[in-house]
Amino acid sequence: MNFIRFLTFNFFTKAFLRQTCKLHIANRRIKTMISDYIFILAVFFPFFMVIMIASFFFTTNNLAEISSINITLSCSLVPFSAMIFVILNKDFFNGQSVSKRIYGYQIIDNKTNMAANETKCMLRNVTMIVWPIEVLMTLMNPTRRLGDLIAGTKLIDKEKTAPESIMTDFNLINKDKNYLGLILLSVLFTILFNSFALGLTFV
Repeated sequence: MNFIRFLTFNFFTKAFLRQTCKLHIANRRIKTMISDYIFILAVFFPFFMVIMIASFFFTTNNLAEISSINITLSCSLVPFSAMIFVILNKDFFNGQSVSKRIYGYQIIDNKTNMAANETKCMLRNVTMIVWPIEVLMTLMNPTRRLGDLIAGTKLIDKEKTAPESIMTDFNLINKDKNYLGLILLSVLFTILFNSFALGLTFV
């Protein structure tokens, strides 16, 4: 628990979070979207740096004939996959990501008007692969973007809370609940995203 808290909220990630709050973007909804991605990238950035440095020395000293770019991409696959997994499930706790807590938003079920369950929250983030389209739809309808239409959810205003409150929700997670289906579905979409990203890389 302490390790997860340190990994999520340390000097580096908090600095990035403060900078995202200073972005000169009038649209609060768009600012929330950008803040989420930048914050998650900040969490995983040290892992990517370690891999890049390690792969540089590895290729220089041992496998000079192998492309360092290919090795770096291969080694980065694990943290990249983990980052995609987290992005898909960033709203897992009470329908609120870190940035949604800062800017005052919550994802709810469009039919019940209750906090959307974990699977719906994950499904609405699958459309991140068409992020530019999501931005345009958000500008037209701040409460329901493409992902919301697919998952049957919508966004509502909620009282702003400290980003660290997500750790409180983490402690309250129902350990008896079976999340295997959600995990497997998230892994499946992560693999699909990886395949798409690698396909673009080697085009």
